[in-house]
Amino acid sequence: MNFNHRPWLLLALLTPLAAQALESDAKEPIYVDSDTATYDDQKGIAIYTGNVHSVQGSLVTDSDQMTVYLNQGKIDKIFGVGNPVHIVQTQEEGKGTIDATSLKAEYYPNEHRLILIDNAIVLQSGNIYKSDRIEYDTQNSVAVAGESTSSKKRVHTIIGPKSSDPAAQPAPAPAPATSPAKKR
Repeated sequence: MNFNHRPWLLLALLTPLAAQALESDAKEPIYVDSDTATYDDQKGIAIYTGNVHSVQGSLVTDSDQMTVYLNQGKIDKIFGVGNPVHIVQTQEEGKGTIDATSLKAEYYPNEHRLILIDNAIVLQSGNIYKSDRIEYDTQNSVAVAGESTSSKKRVHTIIGPKSSDPAAQPAPAPAPATSPAKKR
């Protein structure tokens, strides 16, 4: 089974702004480590369970479970679950990193759609975005944050001051109630 497909950039496309991840990451092989791995050729499903850690270039993801759905040998959907799912990726030179977490992440490569669900937090360039749901159109770089079915849920954003020197960017303030950083 060949997992070296561009759709694995699913987690690289987490940025709710139009920041660019390193283009070279797509050309790198994907390394996946987990406690267990199961592949069902009849159903076209690969399941990685327990301390799932994947690396593709500068893209690093950690989750408790990752399920890859294949249709005729191509990735159709990737579903990650964690406490939390944690994604970190280096952006273009001088633009820092993207650090994102959520309890669930879904990626539909054919639809160019990424969905972060439950306690979604994205830290980028000194800014913090927090919502129960962040949906991202990876083709058009358009993000929609917030629960579309409820007006009671709020989107929280902290916009940090801009500096011409990326190294001079202040550290982001801690996100309310939960922290997006998880060390494994």
